[in-house]
Amino acid sequence: MNDITPPTLSEVTDFPELTAGRVEWAFAIDVGIVEGSYRIKPLREIYTDDLPSVSLFHPSLGRDEWFSACLDDGLQPPEPGNYLALVEPAPAGSPASIQVKGVLPLVTFGIKAFAYQACNSPRFAFLENRRIDGLNRIHDVYDIYGELTFSAIVDAPEVVQRILKLPDWKMRRLIKEATILREGWQYIRVMMLNGLDFNEAERYVDFCRGQNGGFSNSAPFDYTRRAKLKAGVERQVFHAAGVFDRAYADPAGTVSDYLDALLGKRGHAAESFAYCIEMASTALDLQPEWVEECILEHIAEGRADQRRLYGEDTVSLGKLYDVDRLMAETIVRRFDDITYDIPFEMIDNKVVVEGETRELGDEQMAAVYLALTQKTSILTGGPGTGKTTTVAAITQMIRRIAPKGRILMAAPTGKAAKRMQDSTGIKCYTLHRLMGLSPNSSSMMNTFGPDDILIMDELGMMDLPLAARCLHHCRDRGRVLLVGDFDQLESIEAGSVLKDLLDSRYIPAVRLTTPHRFAQESAIIQGVYSILNGYMPKFDRPNSDLHLVETKSTQDIQYQVGQIVKHEIEVRGTDPRDIQIISANRYSDAGVTSLNQYIKSFFNPTAGENGVKLGRIQYDIGDRITFQTNRYDLDLQNGDVGVIVNFDEANRTVEIDFGDRLLNLSFDLYRDLLHSWVATCHKMQGSEAQVVIIVLPKEHEHQLTRRWLFTALSRAKRDGYVVGSRQTLYKAIQNVKEHDRKNHLAFLIAEGIASKINNKLFQALGNSGNNLGLNLLRGADKESTVAPG
Repeated sequence: MNDITPPTLSEVTDFPELTAGRVEWAFAIDVGIVEGSYRIKPLREIYTDDLPSVSLFHPSLGRDEWFSACLDDGLQPPEPGNYLALVEPAPAGSPASIQVKGVLPLVTFGIKAFAYQACNSPRFAFLENRRIDGLNRIHDVYDIYGELTFSAIVDAPEVVQRILKLPDWKMRRLIKEATILREGWQYIRVMMLNGLDFNEAERYVDFCRGQNGGFSNSAPFDYTRRAKLKAGVERQVFHAAGVFDRAYADPAGTVSDYLDALLGKRGHAAESFAYCIEMASTALDLQPEWVEECILEHIAEGRADQRRLYGEDTVSLGKLYDVDRLMAETIVRRFDDITYDIPFEMIDNKVVVEGETRELGDEQMAAVYLALTQKTSILTGGPGTGKTTTVAAITQMIRRIAPKGRILMAAPTGKAAKRMQDSTGIKCYTLHRLMGLSPNSSSMMNTFGPDDILIMDELGMMDLPLAARCLHHCRDRGRVLLVGDFDQLESIEAGSVLKDLLDSRYIPAVRLTTPHRFAQESAIIQGVYSILNGYMPKFDRPNSDLHLVETKSTQDIQYQVGQIVKHEIEVRGTDPRDIQIISANRYSDAGVTSLNQYIKSFFNPTAGENGVKLGRIQYDIGDRITFQTNRYDLDLQNGDVGVIVNFDEANRTVEIDFGDRLLNLSFDLYRDLLHSWVATCHKMQGSEAQVVIIVLPKEHEHQLTRRWLFTALSRAKRDGYVVGSRQTLYKAIQNVKEHDRKNHLAFLIAEGIASKINNKLFQALGNSGNNLGLNLLRGADKESTVAPG
């Protein structure tokens, strides 16, 4: 073999037949010197195998004939320019056991050290730096088996277990982690061959496998919308996922999917025509003229909507437009002149809430009357104005006037639903449960009848596509009450549905403006409204429930937060579950991630005794976590908060108590978990805590606004702490920067209603798409509390 002279490519006339389940042997030859042995398999077969691959292309076989090879000893193949000799068993009686059947130039299209990179996956972080008591890292297996490491883990586990000195339960977890990772290797390889590093490729594949649509056409855009990517990585994801090929073959569909994700990431459901053309043409490598033609095609076919908004030509398209259109159609369908004939005198001005009898004010009485007499109405108001009390009064009256009807209540999270349920005494559901999307449940909306009422609390925080579908099920039957706070931060998801419904001026609405007695006595409530009006709150008065802890550095903020938590738990006896810390972002030293790690020992002093590493984060029994995505198939949604009660490493599950249910979640969901003693303000919307600690580091100043502070402080019930400098607090109060979200919902509602009534304002708004009509509607009757339809 060493004397073989590699023939030229033109001399290669034969090629070994490669079939599934059969392995041919080969040698890489450089001027007749054997470099190492290879296994050869078709690429499509190697995807289901663990063998690291180097793709080889033989021009005589056609463009799609690719093969893969790996060194049997785990070493990497020679550099391009060497030769690969294809061999077969020699005929019986030959002096040699194999013979050369063909030689090809070696061209490397493969992935260098694939298994080595896989060893660095967060899945195996539970083995990192564990040389204590003889526990070694997975790289110790790689040192022996090289690129066949994962074959060894699955096929020879007893050998690997002896090398790593692992207990049985930890070895079982290692086998399952390796097996699950290998199931996604086909996709990870493809992504890496197109430029992504292993960690980003695995992250993308995990994301797609956790989505209902899987590896759909819109998956790359959904991923880049939700994931925080480094500069340049978005383009790599698009290239690896075949976005540019699709853009060339189907420009209209690709442009729509891209813009749908882009606008959603920015919080809009519509954007200027010029901006859409510029962004899509740059991101998708399409000519601006092509993008413009695609958008116009969608508009002509009714799959997009063009309007004049804020002085610009704007377009709404994709899923966001579909949601706005469905919401508008539902509102318009419920529009008529019929009201329920109920005398005002019939309304009881007293209600029992949480065992206490409360008397309704004039605004609350008006809200109750409106909810009882109108098919659709809105109740809005700030903290302490009595929204919950008003809802309780409405449900009390509904029981009297429609005893056979159902009262269906929905809230954005399980915690918010429980709070509403405790206040009203009526079962409250998350929206996905109400719609029958959780396991072993059915929709309660399919039989929504004329005597039923649907009450949707914190409407602006809900999953808007799901909310639109839920309202759509009501059709023109029964009553619908939409509840929310106009002054709070807008939702994480795109749109500003509460604001847009109020802007439409069609839906009868009551805005509660008067804080009640208990609220007027609270420094927290006074401080909330001081902030909303642009004034510095008054802190630390005698017996005050509002405190300012001034600091000079981020490290000082961490220390002071720890001291507050320690004082609340050890001195005041506060339940740790009733303390919530709020930060503006996740990534700074005073952000959610770092502060959660710092504060963990204060909330969970036994941490470290019974813990498991999921990804690169250590979780322990007793840790408070939040789930970060919507997984209705698991009865979970973004923002659900629970406490870890147990780990089953052998079966790779973590048991979490979400208050009203215990769930066993797979370790594979580790990317969707996050410690939640510290949370962003958006995550806390719809929830309250007895004690709220707000951190204001100087590096967050660009994110801190008046509305952010208003929303954060209004989460506090018993005590509110602001930790930071007085100067940073002042700057935040003065920062009234508003992010006017663009969408066409108000236009679509007005357009539908204009077809039913003779109203010049609605007709001007609906027919022309000019925001002059919208401005007139916003200005009309601006001071009135009740806005009749």
